[in-house]
Amino acid sequence: MKDNNSESAYGGNSEILDETQVMPGTAAVDAESSGAAEENPVAESGAPDANGIGSEGVAEPESAEADADSGDTEGKPKRNMKKMVAVGAVCLAIVAGLGAGAAWYSDRQAQIATQEQAEAEGKAKAAQAEKEVAERLAKEPRPVSVSVKAEGWAPENGVFTLVVKDSDGKEAAKLSVMPEGNGGMSAKDAIEALPEGQFDAAKEAYTEEDVEGLSESPVLKLAPGDYTAELAALPTLADGTTYKLPEAVEFSVKPKEDEGDDSVAAKIEFALETVDPEDAEAVEAAIEALPEEQREAARQTYQKKAEDKQAVVSGNASSSSSSSNSSGGPSSGSSNPGSNGNTNSGGSSNSGGSSNSGGSSSGGGSGSGGSNGGGSSSGGGSSTPSQPSHTHDWVAQTTTVHHDAVTKTVLVCNNCYAQFENQSDWDSHSMNNFFNGCQSCTPKTVTVQNAYDETVETGKYVCSCGATK
Repeated sequence: MKDNNSESAYGGNSEILDETQVMPGTAAVDAESSGAAEENPVAESGAPDANGIGSEGVAEPESAEADADSGDTEGKPKRNMKKMVAVGAVCLAIVAGLGAGAAWYSDRQAQIATQEQAEAEGKAKAAQAEKEVAERLAKEPRPVSVSVKAEGWAPENGVFTLVVKDSDGKEAAKLSVMPEGNGGMSAKDAIEALPEGQFDAAKEAYTEEDVEGLSESPVLKLAPGDYTAELAALPTLADGTTYKLPEAVEFSVKPKEDEGDDSVAAKIEFALETVDPEDAEAVEAAIEALPEEQREAARQTYQKKAEDKQAVVSGNASSSSSSSNSSGGPSSGSSNPGSNGNTNSGGSSNSGGSSNSGGSSSGGGSGSGGSNGGGSSSGGGSSTPSQPSHTHDWVAQTTTVHHDAVTKTVLVCNNCYAQFENQSDWDSHSMNNFFNGCQSCTPKTVTVQNAYDETVETGKYVCSCGATK
């Protein structure tokens, strides 16, 4: 019973405690509990009451659970808040990282795009520059060498005329050229010895742009393309012979491979043989050796050369004329029967002697005599002495050529007055003698060779009879 009451009382107290927690009026219960505690000091101290249960022993479990529940209730929000803050911080860090990564990626892509664009523009500019250079090189003229080998040629014989035509048959160049070696002379001297009227054309053919003096070979520059070269005019030699017309030469001029390519683009070469223009068989063989389209022009050329030879031969040969009409001289004559013994005979280069019977004859002289037939005989003759032959006395014609003074610019030291031909030599001198006072120089023009006049032969000869060659 006591135990049941105790349990009932415990249970009742338990219910009262529960109600105080959830129902109003708990102040009265607290007061009763407080008064019981004062009446039972032992119970306050934790000793067992009359039912053997100490207040501390009954309340302790409830208090511990309450404290635990109270601690959990207060700690959970704090821990949750910390977790939320941590998660938020992590999220923020991730977002920030993603943002920074996205910004870096965007910047990197922009840099790559800019770089690719710059590279593309650079390649486009380089390609355009290469294209412009290629277009310019495709049109830029290149040097072409010309070689004509003709034995027996001399400057006084005159020049060869070289004609170059492009692929369309249009004339691309026309030059007055001399054979290789210039007749054993320098180009300058050979040109001055050419026949009158050929000097200027030949000088132009041997003058190179931006180069002082004359070239030793013809200067020919042609734009890239296909060409044909032929000799359109040939000189006549002193003996009246000329050269066989050669076949036309086909050649190509290729564009430059680079800016610094100064090489010769093509070579035109002719090796000529002499021919007598009056030798019909040799001339016809030379004509037949040519392409059909060149034969008619060659035939006309050889005909003209034959006429030139006749002029040369007639100019060199002595001119003489002689005619004779002779008569007289001893002869057997003719006798007429029944004559008185008188015989009159005569001879003539035109008619010879004649005898007429019963008639008369007249001639350069006359005679008469009796004859049986009452006839007469006559004859006569005359002769003209030949004139002495004329021998040409050829006098070389000369002209005066003026040569300008030759000068050059030198650097003169303002201290020691030494002369230097270039800046490098002056710099070396100044460096070695700077502390001796050689610190500045002055350009000065000095004369290497004074101007002078020279008398040279023109290659033309005149005879006192008026003939020329």
